[in-house]
Amino acid sequence: MTFLFLICFVAWNIVNKKPSVYVFKVNIPKAFNANYSDEELWEYVESGNEIPIDEFKKRNLGIPNYDRFLYVSLEKDGSLKINDQSFGNLENTDQLSNKLSEFFREREEMNVFDENTNNVVKDVIVKTSSSEKYENVVKVIDAVKIGGADPIILQIDGLSK
Repeated sequence: MTFLFLICFVAWNIVNKKPSVYVFKVNIPKAFNANYSDEELWEYVESGNEIPIDEFKKRNLGIPNYDRFLYVSLEKDGSLKINDQSFGNLENTDQLSNKLSEFFREREEMNVFDENTNNVVKDVIVKTSSSEKYENVVKVIDAVKIGGADPIILQIDGLSK
């Protein structure tokens, strides 16, 4: 698509016969290096590169919280997860609510705002199966709401088309 645009752009300029010089800037991502200092590692991530989660875990650094959505999953065994990490269960949803509140506080401190606003990104997708009991789904949604999420999106797996 970009190549097609470039060809059309050049052809249009040839037809209009405007002598000009064009400069195209191409950002080549910096290659990850395991020998980065902690400061260089954060700089690497903040410049838009993929987060090397294993490296952050090795160094006991907090994993950056830059994603647009957080995924809360209600598992078949009743456990609750945020992005594949366990945080409580249906019997005690306080751990989930507290962790979400912490995530949103971190996002505010790091200025992770919705585009062109001062609203902290608090979007959460609640994932569950179509066979889950309604009362359990409502319990999870309540816990997510208490944690400060807004909006809350419900994703139900296994629905027939």
